[in-house]
Amino acid sequence: MFYTEIEGHIKNTGNAYISINGYPVKLDLSNPHERRYAACAILNIQYPQYDIDKMLIKKFVRNGDKVLDAGANIGLTALLFLENGASSVTAIEPIPEIYSRIKNIGCSGIKALKAALSDKEGIIDIYVSETHNQGSTYDIESVNMFRHIFSEEPKKICAPKITIDGINDKFDIWKMDIEGAEKDAIVGAAKTLKSYPPRVIFSELWGNKFDEFYDMIKDTHNYAYRAVISKKDYSLVFMEPSEFTSVEHDYYSISPTFVFLHDELDVSA
Repeated sequence: MFYTEIEGHIKNTGNAYISINGYPVKLDLSNPHERRYAACAILNIQYPQYDIDKMLIKKFVRNGDKVLDAGANIGLTALLFLENGASSVTAIEPIPEIYSRIKNIGCSGIKALKAALSDKEGIIDIYVSETHNQGSTYDIESVNMFRHIFSEEPKKICAPKITIDGINDKFDIWKMDIEGAEKDAIVGAAKTLKSYPPRVIFSELWGNKFDEFYDMIKDTHNYAYRAVISKKDYSLVFMEPSEFTSVEHDYYSISPTFVFLHDELDVSA
């Protein structure tokens, strides 16, 4: 069963409580994404936009991995990384109210940082999404691309900027869901990419941002794949990014999700 089949029957007020990796998480049912997360957990329904993260985490995490979760939102993916064997997760989230929800989980395996990942340290204005608590960004191109979740004069908050080099840690996996700031984040990770490149990078990249991002990391992560979920059997599928347009009708509509690796992936497996 898919969330679309029951979405109109799910409460849109109050809270729901779920558990991931033994930690309770409170979900705000007035938020459309969190209603869907609750339905997935409580009713065991399918929601491709959420399930793609779960599938990627299950496939690529190895026991003991250290993970950088940039754009961690309310901490669900951080908990999923731990549930699948990661030893620790550094969760980066610049919006104070959302950052506080990660902290309130109370998990010692999650180190939360209230900041935006960027090319250098400092302070920056973040445009805050007004229709839901996902999508906030400092990238004006992304604001213009998704005007339906921002007002004509979007609310802005000031947030500190940090870099991956400045975090000064060794990570096995980078998950980058940072709404258009991916190129900046790579600029701020130049030293880390040379000294300790992650085994795998997950990232959502819209429009021409895939080409820009790949061009910057191909020396260390030459293999790039589009990750999708098949309508045929709800399986995780990897393909060459250029192939997707001609076959997209065979896969569920989700944000463009990419995986970057050191080594070639056997896409037939």
